[in-house]
Order: sequence, then structure tokens, then C-alpha cells
Amino acid sequence: MRVHTGEKPYYCAKCGKSFASSSHFKICKTKETFERAPEKVNTGQKAFKCLECNKEFDQRHHLIQHVRIHTGEKPFSCDYCEKTFSNNSSRITHMRQHTGEKPYYCAKCGKSFASSNHFKFCKMKEKFESAPRKVNTDENPKEDKTFKCSECSRMFRQQQQLIRHQRIHTGEKPFSCNLCGKTFTQSSTRNAHIRVHTGEKPYLCKNCGKRFACKKHLTLCTVSKKSAAKSFHCTTCGKFFHTEIDLNVHMHVHESWRRHMSEKLQEQTVAHKSNIYL
Repeated sequence: MRVHTGEKPYYCAKCGKSFASSSHFKICKTKETFERAPEKVNTGQKAFKCLECNKEFDQRHHLIQHVRIHTGEKPFSCDYCEKTFSNNSSRITHMRQHTGEKPYYCAKCGKSFASSNHFKFCKMKEKFESAPRKVNTDENPKEDKTFKCSECSRMFRQQQQLIRHQRIHTGEKPFSCNLCGKTFTQSSTRNAHIRVHTGEKPYLCKNCGKRFACKKHLTLCTVSKKSAAKSFHCTTCGKFFHTEIDLNVHMHVHESWRRHMSEKLQEQTVAHKSNIYL
């Protein structure tokens, strides 16, 4: 509402400016702290330190961007919609969705991209595709992992697994929710998220009758129900027990009884033989 009324209740005594938002006021105070900080000297240490979490940075503008995580400040707004961003590069990338601009061109595949991350991901995919295909020459083909991540050297058996993994390094999230705009690294995660909006729960647990939006939750429910229903059966008397430990304790009762009966039978046999010879 203060945008319409012009009210600015937050006053900074040091710079003389007034702000409509408390987060803008905090940013002003934080910037003043940065301006008082000494310039970086080559001492082997990072000169710019966050007062909230003590994280250190080499450059002042990196610290300013980082502090916005704590303040929630998003000073960069889209020229076409009301969406705001914590850094200008994210705003520029977002606005290309409105303008259709795709400045990053891949010479190998002929595609153009709005985001530098998408462009980097395309180049990585081309590296993966040019890698040699898996050939089962080893005696144990299950141990043969052909596709290697160039970032962390982790190995994968399938190319698609490597492509999904690589998004951890690139930050690529190519699958977006058409209802809220949230992005995801995998289509399956995106589909499960959309069900939060629609309320759809297609996965039915036959054991308890509950429905779930995510297949993973159904699996957890099924496993827990099976685990709860699992019983350990005594083959001697037919009793059931929830744990193997309980069954083992119970079996000692039968073993003790068998020893007792065996000793009793031996005593009776000895006594019977003695009576015969008398």
C-alpha cells in the first residue's frame, strides 16, 4: 500500500534517506557497513565478511549479493511483470522469456539459448554423446560404467543417468511447473509437484486404503505395512512373534523342555532296566 500512499516510515539517520520497506532499510545499513570496510589487502585472507553468518568473500559486490539471502531483498524487478530478483543477471535472464531473446548460440547443434546455464548444459550433453558407447567386454558387465562426469569423475552405466546427475553441477532445471513457475531437475519431480496444486493422488495403497500424490510415498507406506505385518513363526507350537529376537527367546522354552523330557526318559529307562534284572 505504501507504493500508492508514498509513506516511508523507515528512516536511516546516517544517510538521511527514508524507505517504505524494512528490508530496504536493512540493506542501506548493511551497505554503509560495507563502505566502511577496508579495501582488500593481499594477506591470504578474504576481506569482506558477512555479519550474519561470518561467511567471507574476495569482492565487495559478492558480499552485497550474499547479504540479500538474509534480508530477503530483491531490488531488481522485471520490466514486463511484477517478479523481482536478488541479482540483475537473474532479472535479465528472466526477461528473455518475455522478449524471446536467445543470445547464447551453440555452433555444434545450431540451437540458441536464453540462459548461459542452458548453453553450458548443451555443450556438456554433446561431450557425453561423443563418449564411446558401452561395450560388454568385461567378464562382469554390471561393473562396467562407461559414462563419466567431467566435474566430479563419478561413473554411470547409462548416459541418461549422467545427464540427470550433471544438472547438480550446472544448476540446470529444465522442467517447470505450469501453475506456479517452479523449476525442477527431473520431470518426475515436477509431475509430483503439480499434484500439490491439483490435489490428484493416483497412487492407492491396497493395504491401508490411503492415496498418495507421489509414488515414493506409496512405496514407503507399502514397505512399512509389510514390515508391521511381518511375523516370525514357531514351527514347534505355531505361535507368531513380531521380531526374530522374540522368536529366539521363545525357542529356548522348547529346547529346555526337550532337555528336561530327554533326561526324564533316560531316568525311566535306567529304572526299568534295574527292575528287570531284580
